[in-house]
Amino acid sequence: MDVGKTSIMSGDLNLSAKVDGSAAMPLQVDLQLVKLRARGLPGQAQNYSMRIDAANPSGQQWQAVVELLAGRASAPATDLLMNGSVDLESQPLKFNVELTSEQIRQSDLQVLVEAMKPVEAAPVPSDSKPVISTPAPVAPSQAQTVVTLDNRPPWADLDGVASVQVDRLELSPRQSVEQITARLVVSEPVLELSDLAAQFGSGRLTGNARVDY
Repeated sequence: MDVGKTSIMSGDLNLSAKVDGSAAMPLQVDLQLVKLRARGLPGQAQNYSMRIDAANPSGQQWQAVVELLAGRASAPATDLLMNGSVDLESQPLKFNVELTSEQIRQSDLQVLVEAMKPVEAAPVPSDSKPVISTPAPVAPSQAQTVVTLDNRPPWADLDGVASVQVDRLELSPRQSVEQITARLVVSEPVLELSDLAAQFGSGRLTGNARVDY
C-alpha cells in the first residue's frame, strides 16, 4: 500500500465489514495494517489492528466501541479501548467517551500519526506570464455592515463527559508514566478537568482545573 495523499510509505491493508442485525452492535468493522511505515519515520514499521462495533439506536444517536492494538496480536505493545456515544442531532452536541488502556507505547502512536499526515502536492510550474490587472474603482456603499460578536467559549457547542484511564504510558524504554487518570466535563458555562493523576517513578502528579464562563 502506497497512498500518495497521506504520509504512508508502505504497508498492507486488510479491511472487512459486515452488518449483523441480531447483534447488540450491528455494524462491525475489522481493519488490519501490516508493516506500516510512515515517510517521516522510514526506519520504523509496526502492525496495527482495529475493531469497530457500532450501533444506531435511533435518529442520529450512535454508540461505538473501538479497540486498537499495535504489535503482536498475542502480546500487543499498545492497546486502546474507546467506548463512546454521540447524538448528532443535539445542539449542543451531546457525547460521552471513555478511553482505557493497559499500556500505550508512544513510538506506536508516532508511527500511526506520522502515517496519517496529509502530504501537500507540489505546485505545478506554469509557463504563462502573470497577468496584472488594475481593479476598477469601487463606489462607496450606503449599506451598513453589522458585525455580530460571538462571546461564547470555544467549547460552547459541546456538552458531555470524557474520561481517561491508562495503566502505563511508555515514553521510551527507560521512561514511563503510570496510573494516568483524568475526567473532563464540557458544557457552555463550565469546562472542568478533575481526577487528574499520574505516577512518575517515585513522584506523583494530581490536580484539578475549572473554567466558569
